[in-house]
Amino acid sequence: METYYQMYHQFRSGLSPEILYFNINPKAGHKDMGIWPEDNFNLLWLETVESLFCLYCSSGDKEYQDWGWQILQFFNRCTSTHSGDYSSVDNVQTPRDT
Repeated sequence: METYYQMYHQFRSGLSPEILYFNINPKAGHKDMGIWPEDNFNLLWLETVESLFCLYCSSGDKEYQDWGWQILQFFNRCTSTHSGDYSSVDNVQTPRDT
């Protein structure tokens, strides 16, 4: 679950890209996960948040609850529209503040 959380946490929007590559031998200063420019998008899959909730309920470990809440807040911030709907994200590298 730590890996899934990091998939969200390491990108500027707080959302995970649809396709992610693992750097098996990261050099100093390089991230252990990366994406190609054409894979920068997110299609609103919330399964990680659901899994974190299930782990929290079954284990009682508040860290899972905190991670899920954090990711859900980024979904709300980055994907909600003015009409009250939600939309996919074209670039997960867009900063969280926009």
